[in-house]
Amino acid sequence: MPDSSSSKSSSKSSSKSPAPKSIASTTTNPATDPEDFDPTQRILRGLTGALMSGTIASALYGATTRIAINFANKPVTSDNLMVHNLSAAVRTLVIGMVASRRRCVLW
Repeated sequence: MPDSSSSKSSSKSSSKSPAPKSIASTTTNPATDPEDFDPTQRILRGLTGALMSGTIASALYGATTRIAINFANKPVTSDNLMVHNLSAAVRTLVIGMVASRRRCVLW
């Protein structure tokens, strides 16, 4: 009868995985490492990212402003108290977001 303890120890030793790589070697990618780009490429990447984020922010600001104006121009036509409470809360939040953004833009 074979010894069960020796077979368990041999299976454990054969299933060991290799030692993990260092964190620095797994996180750096030479194709996207910013230090590998020349200064012109780095400036263009920064300006492109700023332009994209500014465009997205402007579009979202415009959409939020249009929603707030739409809320202000159309009253709630329901007799239900819950509908009035919820619509007042949503209107307050949306108009507050627009007002706080306008204050930040004006500063």
